[in-house]
Amino acid sequence: QTAWPDRLVVDTDVISRAPKRLNRAGLGDLLASYTAPADWLLASLVGQDDSYSSAVVTLARAYIDPVVDAAGGIGAGEPTAIEELVGALTLSGIAMGVAGRTSPGSGMEHTVSHLLEMSQPKGEDEPLHGAKVGVLSVLAALLWERVRKAVREGALTSLLFPSAEEMQSRVAAAFDETRPKPDANLN
Repeated sequence: QTAWPDRLVVDTDVISRAPKRLNRAGLGDLLASYTAPADWLLASLVGQDDSYSSAVVTLARAYIDPVVDAAGGIGAGEPTAIEELVGALTLSGIAMGVAGRTSPGSGMEHTVSHLLEMSQPKGEDEPLHGAKVGVLSVLAALLWERVRKAVREGALTSLLFPSAEEMQSRVAAAFDETRPKPDANLN
């Protein structure tokens, strides 16, 4: 268990001078605030998580649009745009704290990003987590668009959920290649 901080000090001048790819990754991570709440709501609707809160979603999304509008400035390290980014990321973190979970800003896009990171061979360069989340947020939005269309057209009438045991074996099989192999010389 952790405690809320008494104060948060953010030096936006320092952040403005950070490598541009880091601030872009922060923007990418923030884009999940558009799609992750849909995953959270769906989990609530199918009885997997009863913690969904529209008030927390509103809090998490309160400053996202201005940040997206300032995307060019974030990429260029402009101090005003960086202030928008830092403010929205801070509020997103507060929303997660209020919710007691990451669901207001972390859904399938984060899960897929983590799965990609787990399967990445050690030592290979890869995009930053937030950069992957940004791209995956676009894919999540497209997927949700398709789901909403299917629901409107009556094509989606039921949802099937595999058992935990079935999912465990499927996940283990998918990531078997990424597990370290025992060293034959140590036996």
